[in-house]
Amino acid sequence: MSQPIQNQHTLHQLESFVQAAVKALQLNDNTLALQHLDKALQLDTKHAQANYLKGVISFQKGDIQSASKAMKKALKREPGNPNIHNGLGSILQSLNQLQQAQKHFKKATELNPAFAGAFNNLGVVYKQQGRLFEAVKYYRKAVSIDPDYGDAFNNLGLLQQDLRNLESAIISFRRAIDSKQCQSKAHSNLLLALNYQSQISPQEVFEEHKLWGSLHPQKNTRLIENRGKKPLLRIGYVSPDFRSHSVAYFFEPLLAAHNHEKYQIYCYYNESAEDKVTKRIRNLAHQWRNIYSMSDQEAIEQIIADDIDILVDLSGHTGKNRLDIFAQRAAPVQTAWLGYPNTSGLEAMDFRFTDEQADPKQSSDNCYTEQLIRLPHGFLCYQGNPKASKPKQIPSIENKFITFGSFNNLTKATDLVIQTWLEILTAVPDSKLILKASHLHSQDFQEQIFTLADQANICRKRIKMYGNISSELEHLSLYDKIDIALDPFPYNGTTTTCEAFWMGVPVLTLNGQTHASRVGASLLKKVNLETFIAQNKQHYIELAIQFANDQKQLQSIRDNLRQTMINSDLCNSTLFAHHIELAYEKMWNN
Repeated sequence: MSQPIQNQHTLHQLESFVQAAVKALQLNDNTLALQHLDKALQLDTKHAQANYLKGVISFQKGDIQSASKAMKKALKREPGNPNIHNGLGSILQSLNQLQQAQKHFKKATELNPAFAGAFNNLGVVYKQQGRLFEAVKYYRKAVSIDPDYGDAFNNLGLLQQDLRNLESAIISFRRAIDSKQCQSKAHSNLLLALNYQSQISPQEVFEEHKLWGSLHPQKNTRLIENRGKKPLLRIGYVSPDFRSHSVAYFFEPLLAAHNHEKYQIYCYYNESAEDKVTKRIRNLAHQWRNIYSMSDQEAIEQIIADDIDILVDLSGHTGKNRLDIFAQRAAPVQTAWLGYPNTSGLEAMDFRFTDEQADPKQSSDNCYTEQLIRLPHGFLCYQGNPKASKPKQIPSIENKFITFGSFNNLTKATDLVIQTWLEILTAVPDSKLILKASHLHSQDFQEQIFTLADQANICRKRIKMYGNISSELEHLSLYDKIDIALDPFPYNGTTTTCEAFWMGVPVLTLNGQTHASRVGASLLKKVNLETFIAQNKQHYIELAIQFANDQKQLQSIRDNLRQTMINSDLCNSTLFAHHIELAYEKMWNN
């Protein structure tokens, strides 16, 4: 039990230790700060500020148990301190105790109505609970209190993007970037958002990527001379998506088919959570490194120590990317593939895998900072789920009406896309539309779609919406309910398109002017469905009408598409790995 402070000298000593800890924290010296705090807590184990600071440091180190214990001690001493409520809320949030976290964040805002950080944290918790429209309110409150609060603007932008309000999201991301106080990757988020926009030219999007790259110049230009002088080339893959994620559907087949006698494969995983897919991928790699808690410099040092020859980025400007590692030239050869439909913008990213359909030579090369490597049999290789039920009879035979469907991320389904789909419903009597996306469990989200339907004079009963389905097999079986899948534009689906093929459902796509808007065409050509590629919006609608009136063709496609897919280059992992490896050899030798 701590002894009561006996005299003024002891009190002065205690405060000196706390102030010394504060100064150490300002210098980012957590070790020294903890030493001072421990000395302070020897004098008074319940000291509020010392426990609060120890809780903050422990939380940053990932020691959640110690952080919680210290923060609760601090709160017991000072129950009216908003900072302590906010700190405890953050700890509880990390433990997924969202209701309790919400209670403490709210208390912090009641105690300090100008506490922008607590309002931002409330927004995060409400978003985690799926209460997106309430989350918007708290983010807006945070930035109204602090107009330079970059992280809150970034969070607001991400939420606006989820809510299909891309114009507002782009404005918020730019506010975050301009604030100079944003610790998150707001600029990358802006770049990703631009891929969803049809009003911005490919050249404008490229210039924005180049701007990002100019802010991340290549810092380490040395190519260590003795690297590569070993029997096997070492290939490193960097991603946060070595788990149940769309990237894994295309990465795992390559990993399994790699020539492990000729190449050593290293996986650098930038995520803490693991699942059954993570375990499979880890077992297919020669070496597995988790870099989630590593700084950029620590990760670079690990990659250099591993003597990696070719480093491959699978994320681009998507969430939890580690592009800063590539910017600093962690490996002699660096290439991008798969996870992002555009250039990295980096001088230090040497190559990018694609194909002739997704990036035609005549129009694409001047929109990338990388040299494009066009793989002869396509830049994607898909692994279908063998446990999925076999494709059934087209539903329109029993229903007596055609059902269209899209299971894509709602951000891709812009108002223009939804309005086009509604035009198709208008043109095809009695037809229906099934939409599935994670946010569609929300009545507010459904109301957005229904409002557009009302404006188009489409009966709401003709649209069925599903939220997230946790079982992959149940998700795939939902394709049994649709006759024709509709691809969004200008940002096409990839995994959803392959899933539709696997379940025997043809996909109608609109071929565009960017990689993101040509992936659908690239996939359709692999399974001999070029007739489902539209060249403009009107053509897209006309094709939907045409195929809706041809049940015989739809049934024939349903009966044969999975086997056609299995026999195609799209599912030939051995051929795909061979061409990837030939490309690696050429990169290295050149």
